[in-house]
Amino acid sequence: MKALIELKLFAPLMLLIPILYGCVNKAPIEEVESFPETLPEDSNDASIREMKIKQDLAYIESLHNLKEEQYRIAPGDKFNIYVYNEKDLDTEGLVVKMDGTITCKLIGDVKVKHLTIPEATRQIEAKLTKFLRYPKVSLMPYEMKSSSFTIMGKVTKPGFYYFDGSIHLADAIAKAEGLSVGVFDNNTIELADLEHSFIRRGEEILPIDFESLLRRGNAKMNIPLVNGDYIFIPSAMNQEVYIIGEVNKQGYFGFKPNMTAGRLLAHA
Repeated sequence: MKALIELKLFAPLMLLIPILYGCVNKAPIEEVESFPETLPEDSNDASIREMKIKQDLAYIESLHNLKEEQYRIAPGDKFNIYVYNEKDLDTEGLVVKMDGTITCKLIGDVKVKHLTIPEATRQIEAKLTKFLRYPKVSLMPYEMKSSSFTIMGKVTKPGFYYFDGSIHLADAIAKAEGLSVGVFDNNTIELADLEHSFIRRGEEILPIDFESLLRRGNAKMNIPLVNGDYIFIPSAMNQEVYIIGEVNKQGYFGFKPNMTAGRLLAHA
């Protein structure tokens, strides 16, 4: 009977211990926020990108305002020379030689390299004064080679081209007979990757958007070229899309602008 009474007194204490233990050791549970599927865009990053775009556009506009300089004669330039009232001295098809001279009738070689056309004209007239009184010379260029650009990559005729100091980017691509096209998996596709095309001027890559120029006719991107510009149009053949599964023809296809899943299924 005594043991039963002690057990009844001890039972409430046994129930009280877990309760006290839980009160002492139980830490508050913090609510864990779920990680967002997409991170919010940093407004600072967005403003930096917008500022960069504005700077690029302002810079591209400045590229249209080239400093006008007088043309200077270079080896390979071709001229016709006419002497007033002296038909025997008229000469057509004169070519500036590599040493920078042209050979004129009566006076022989005249150094004209790096001279402007008015300066070269005066030089010829000065030499003719030994034989003629008040000679009047017309120096008429018909092919100039002091300025050049290089265009490589996926154009029809890549290479080195001369120009007379007045040519724009779209005209340079047209001079190379346009962008290359080819047949890929029985489909005619354009081989040029306009998104990654670029112009290098000296050590600088110009921020020109070829896609905007050639697809949308953006005149701002049609900048005038300068001597030594290098244009590169990379291949688009490394851009492929794949289709597998329950189609008649699984495999890869050359990517085309504005390609949709429906068109891809039709090809397959």
